[in-house]
Amino acid sequence: MASSSEKETVVTNGMSLYLRDGQNANSALLVNVTPDDFKDTSALAGMYFQKELEKKAFSLGGCNYYAPVQRVEDFLNNRKSTTIGEVTPTYQPRCYFNQFK
Repeated sequence: MASSSEKETVVTNGMSLYLRDGQNANSALLVNVTPDDFKDTSALAGMYFQKELEKKAFSLGGCNYYAPVQRVEDFLNNRKSTTIGEVTPTYQPRCYFNQFK
């Protein structure tokens, strides 16, 4: 579900409806983030790092609040996704292919 709280950012949050009877499963790619990833050592460096990622997601999604999308097969093969296959996205407003390579 869309969870942005600032202009020109995209934030998504997985959600399971109480029946858990949707046609898709929630999934995520987890990465390790350490203070070495931040630009400085200020107390707010982590927040600024997060905001930068949210702005990049906005840009990669087409600057229209669409969520950037990439299929795992394409990610693993280091190529852009150009189709979503048989999955029907539930994210609103939409999903957008034009990113990650």
